Amino acid sequence: MTNYQHILLATDFSDASRTAAGKARDLAQRCETRLSVIHVVDYTPPGYLTEYPVPRDHLINTARDYLDTWLQQVDLRPDTKWVEVGSPKKEIARAAQEQGVDLLVVGTRGEGALGRLLGSTTTGVLHSAPCDVLAVRGAPD
Repeated sequence: MTNYQHILLATDFSDASRTAAGKARDLAQRCETRLSVIHVVDYTPPGYLTEYPVPRDHLINTARDYLDTWLQQVDLRPDTKWVEVGSPKKEIARAAQEQGVDLLVVGTRGEGALGRLLGSTTTGVLHSAPCDVLAVRGAPD
């Protein structure tokens, strides 16, 4: 197995992400490496799709608070954690590049052909990440 130096877990707080968190934690312990966690808020500008927009800062602060809660729930204590705003697949790949990540761990729901046709975040990350990607299959919905 490659001796990874920096593992990044990307989470959307789903059950699949919960499964991926356990795998990321185990790999980080086994490799004795740095572990970071990212959540990306897929932000739509005010008024674009909804009559009552939620302010961007509120979304970010809520996501940060929930990330802290979620990390406690999955018993994960990362070295670094952050919330980004934008297209999840683009922001995850960008963060991996900027942070010198050599393994990106993402959960996947295993949606099959329909998920590939519609373009899932996991598929986008697989094609744009600058490093190895471990897609961890979560329990079926």
